[in-house]
Amino acid sequence: MHPFKYTWVLVLLISLVVFSLGSAELIITAIYQLNLASQLALQAVSALITGLIVGWVAIGTSPLIRQMLATFRLFTRLESLTHPLLLRLSHEAPGTYHHSLQVGTLANAAARAIGADPLLARLGGYYHDIGKLTQPAYFIENQRGNDNPLDALTPREAARAIIAHIDDGLALGAQHHLPAELLALIAQHTGTTTVRYFLEKARGAGKRTVNPETFRYPGPKPQTREAGIVMLADVIEAKVRLLTNSDDRTLRQLVDETISEKFEDGQLELAGFYSNDLPLLRIAFVAALGTMLHQRIAYPVATNPPVRERER
Repeated sequence: MHPFKYTWVLVLLISLVVFSLGSAELIITAIYQLNLASQLALQAVSALITGLIVGWVAIGTSPLIRQMLATFRLFTRLESLTHPLLLRLSHEAPGTYHHSLQVGTLANAAARAIGADPLLARLGGYYHDIGKLTQPAYFIENQRGNDNPLDALTPREAARAIIAHIDDGLALGAQHHLPAELLALIAQHTGTTTVRYFLEKARGAGKRTVNPETFRYPGPKPQTREAGIVMLADVIEAKVRLLTNSDDRTLRQLVDETISEKFEDGQLELAGFYSNDLPLLRIAFVAALGTMLHQRIAYPVATNPPVRERER
């Protein structure tokens, strides 16, 4: 939730109180305007009552104001890339850190396009994978070469190790006092999907029965548009890394396929997307990807010019 999302309600409430008191004073003054002494006394009493009521309103709303300021400071700190959790990601899981920044960029653009909370969506991208700090080497973006510690595990064990990053992320988030809205995005960004790679690996291992539920994330499914956006941005960013061609047509196809897959799997049924959100999401994701993957000019390789003989 944006820290000042409901500030206008507070301002409107105070304004209405002051306006009502002022109007009442004018009406009563008009009634007694022929009596100067009564008018002065009435104005004095009205000023006293106005001051008391405004003071009461200010005292009553001060906890809300303090809470909003505290939330603003918290979100400002979370948005900074110097937060301890993000610094740890950058050092201990650099692949996950880079992925998370890209997911935050995509989520921010998508949230702006449909009128969701862009700050919360961006922070969801930044922090959604902090649980990978527990075992960063288990995740391919942090691996170098062909050394994969999951190869030593059975498919089911490997899947459970991957799935554990959700609970690990929630534990880390609670230790660092992340707000409830952000913890919800950590829990919901994988929904109830399965770890498909290891599920198929288990099926191909010749076992007679494989229970897909043992390869499934615990959920819940995304409950808000921001959570749905982070889910989509996470998958889209991971898929785009595998592309050899990143022209607009390819990016549009990738985005369309991802959105369709998540809807058909029922993962976004509780996210609260409106029908007109989907085309806007597609446009926003493709535009953001185009910026992230912009082409660079291939400059010719410089060659050393021949050394001229010294003039005699």
